Amino acid sequence: EFTDTDESLIAATHTVELKKRPSGIKRYTHSDGKGAMVMDMHEKARYPGDPLGQAAVAGVKKGYVVKSVAGTDVRGWDFEDIMDLLEDYMPDPDAQSAAAFGGQAKRAKKHQQVEFPVTIEYMELKEGAAKAAAPAAAAVPAGAWMPRLESWDDADLAKERARALAMPEPAAGYSGPRYSGAGVLTEAWIRQLMEFQKNGGLLPKKDAYLIVLDMIARLKTENTMNDVQVNAGQTLTVFGDLHGQYFDVLNMLGMAGLPSKNNPFLFNGDFVDRGSWSIEVILLLFALKLKDPDCVFFNRGNHEMLEANIIYGFAGETGSKYDMDLFNLFSEAFRNLPLLHLINNEVLVVHAGLPGPRPRVWLPGQTHDPEDAVPINAKACTLAEIRACDRYTELTANSYREAVDDSPRAEEKYETDMRMIIDFLWADPRGGVGYGPSYRKSRGVFMFGPDVTEQFCRENNVKLVIRSHEVKADGYLRDHPTL
Repeated sequence: EFTDTDESLIAATHTVELKKRPSGIKRYTHSDGKGAMVMDMHEKARYPGDPLGQAAVAGVKKGYVVKSVAGTDVRGWDFEDIMDLLEDYMPDPDAQSAAAFGGQAKRAKKHQQVEFPVTIEYMELKEGAAKAAAPAAAAVPAGAWMPRLESWDDADLAKERARALAMPEPAAGYSGPRYSGAGVLTEAWIRQLMEFQKNGGLLPKKDAYLIVLDMIARLKTENTMNDVQVNAGQTLTVFGDLHGQYFDVLNMLGMAGLPSKNNPFLFNGDFVDRGSWSIEVILLLFALKLKDPDCVFFNRGNHEMLEANIIYGFAGETGSKYDMDLFNLFSEAFRNLPLLHLINNEVLVVHAGLPGPRPRVWLPGQTHDPEDAVPINAKACTLAEIRACDRYTELTANSYREAVDDSPRAEEKYETDMRMIIDFLWADPRGGVGYGPSYRKSRGVFMFGPDVTEQFCRENNVKLVIRSHEVKADGYLRDHPTL
């Protein structure tokens, strides 16, 4: 939100001459339909004389507001009228495609576009003069479901617990286990649940809600990276991606036994999606954790995210077997999952990969050739930095785009945290040295070479990194000497 008519809010004015369209300004925005502010632009020239670098070279910056165009004062004008004059922005092909199916009549222009070269006067507003506008409500069809996008505070969770406790009891004839709190969980209860779900049974909705609510409370007490001590006589089992394959989980538990003090388990992410029994898998895992919280450990994977769950099946499965309000609670539980575990101060377990390059600069022309690499960092990311990462987040399409820069710069902590989370959930090893682009996303995700792993382990006194995230033909593979 901003105003272009209040002189007291102007810090400075800047007059520039732009030679031709497009000048490198990607998008303007408005305030309630009035004025025009530079929202996005190419912030540097790619080469001398780059036409898309004109605005940047002339001194235009994000946040500048148009004051006049070719001598015409446009303050107070409607946004669309100013755009009629300028016609200088980068068309959005997605918006154009959507508009093609909109069936709406094209607006008649009120002003003829100016000829370039053109002189434009911009206003630089004082700090705080422009406020972030409240996000516009999405155009959602009546009755359509939308995920909860705001965080849950203690009061929200308390209300949800009260609602769950008021839910009806299961129908007469229900023969499965009941959950009223972690105190009811015994080995017999776990085995009854395993068999009950194996035969197609579902826990009552009330019980499923209470399990997820108790798991949220438990996960909130844990850290981004947790320490685990494995002593003589104990065996820690690390489980890779489960992806809703309940019968595979039962088979693995048949081989490994149930978790206990001498037989701790670490489930390394991607519990749900793809398979048809994600609900059965996650409720069993949550029950195991609630029964033995110091013997069962979880790392978040890239499929414990809202985006993936909507695309790959867990959201739909939850809605089919229970309801979408329960899915929203699962999402809150996933946001509180730890990201890494450090075993005996020497073995690091993470779902995907290690922190990426610093500075985190994207090279559009970089290929997957092993010889085409971003060099390793001057200094590896430390375990202390990882411990300080704020893990509570959801990754969106913008997260990946914003996870890299066009040129080196200092990062804010929230940016560093987000970029590390992307690495922990998405990165893969590669055979070549240094860092290279990932096959998984078009931008923002990196692959890391053996020298990256060696440096990280050496500087952090870690002997081995264990990860999941990929299928290996023999069930496991040593991609790097210490990975």
